[in-house]
Amino acid sequence: PGCVTKRLGTELRPYTPEVYPDHGLADTMTPAGREARGFYITPMYLHGMGAKRTAEAMKRGKLNAVVIDMKDDLGNLVYPTKISLGQQVTNLLIKDPAAMVKTFHEQGIYVIGRIVSFKDSRLPYVRPDLAVRIGAHAERLYSVGENWLDVYSPEVQDYLVDIALEIQSFGFDEIQFDYIRFPRGYPSSHATWIHAGDK
Repeated sequence: PGCVTKRLGTELRPYTPEVYPDHGLADTMTPAGREARGFYITPMYLHGMGAKRTAEAMKRGKLNAVVIDMKDDLGNLVYPTKISLGQQVTNLLIKDPAAMVKTFHEQGIYVIGRIVSFKDSRLPYVRPDLAVRIGAHAERLYSVGENWLDVYSPEVQDYLVDIALEIQSFGFDEIQFDYIRFPRGYPSSHATWIHAGDK
């Protein structure tokens, strides 16, 4: 229990971390963001209903904000991405994110893109070297209902920043990083972060 039985090596791939501009810690939230009243919708719901119908229904309900998964609870990127790591874990439910954001904006809706950060059950199977491990020699993927990415990995950190920058380019008003944490519970006390030695 708590692990996947396939034995994996612990060799780390060479990676040079990105250098991003430092914009400081200024709070640039707009008045619309401070007055947001809305709800969370899944990309699957949006895929079925469409942005126009969803935005119109929100306006009738006197709501002015929406939170939409762009990296979902499983680790899928739900839009066409240019990020090479992300192209391996896509589930295209939002085919044109910029047009979707524009449709919400036309109805006066503040759009928040949600990124489920380190909880990820897709990328660890594509790149096990980026995942939290378990076992005497960290030879198995940590899996208690879901998998997790190694928070200490510079490549994982850059991946999440790149997703945020890509989402920002579509016109989203705000980015919400969710699951910025370690896995919880007893099994996590036996987990291994193979990138922790990088720090």
